[in-house]
Amino acid sequence: MTAADENSKLTIDGKPIHKGAHGVFLGVDGAHLMGKGAAMADLVDGLRNAMRGPVEDRTGIQGSFDYDVVFARENKPQDTGPSLPAAIQAALGLKLEKSKGLVEVLVIDHVERPSEN
Repeated sequence: MTAADENSKLTIDGKPIHKGAHGVFLGVDGAHLMGKGAAMADLVDGLRNAMRGPVEDRTGIQGSFDYDVVFARENKPQDTGPSLPAAIQAALGLKLEKSKGLVEVLVIDHVERPSEN
């Protein structure tokens, strides 16, 4: 992980990413998980969106970071490059591990039309 630097420049297809921006961006060279001055919670949020599932931060790492991780999206044969877990480990030195745990789920078991007032 690279500590946030005011002078660092992150771009996607030549367009700069501004401070505080984070998430998954699509470029001509594939998908990018990017953050400019982003906290670990922002990285985890981007991972949740990219992986379409729960991700929990167990690193304890504090601070702000700049990162650009290029990865191949699942089910997108036109994307080249490593899978997201492999790209995260190679680019940031972080390892994604599957584990079991509790997950909050909202269940709607009954629906009624509202009554007329």
